[in-house]
This record gives sequence, structure tokens and C-alpha cells, in this order.
Amino acid sequence: MAAPMLFYDGPCRLCQRSVRWVRKHAPGVVCVPLQGEEAEARLPANLVTPPLQGVVFIDPAGQIHVA
Repeated sequence: MAAPMLFYDGPCRLCQRSVRWVRKHAPGVVCVPLQGEEAEARLPANLVTPPLQGVVFIDPAGQIHVA
């Protein structure tokens, strides 16, 4: 089973703080900026996140959740 992944808006300060919290409290979750090569390789090209809610989560089963 793959590790859960949280994709976030890299330049967003609130997102960066949230990622620090996730890394501290849920170290098994892999956090990846949406602007990186890893996100480009793992997420569908047509994936659109709602404005001001640029968080994408891939659960251990591989399901993609956009919030």
C-alpha cells in the first residue's frame, strides 16, 4: 500500500504552515507542492482545484480527493 500524499500550493504561506503541522502530527503523509515535478507526474493533467482551496490528497488506496 502506498503512503498517503498531500499536494498543496507551494507558495502559499498558510499551506506551508499547514504542511508543517501535518509533518509533525502525521509523519506518514508525504507532502508535495502542486508546482513540482512529482505533482506533475502523479496527478492527472486535467485536475482542477477550486480557487483558494488548492489541496489534493491521494489516500493509500490511490483515490484522489480535491478540497
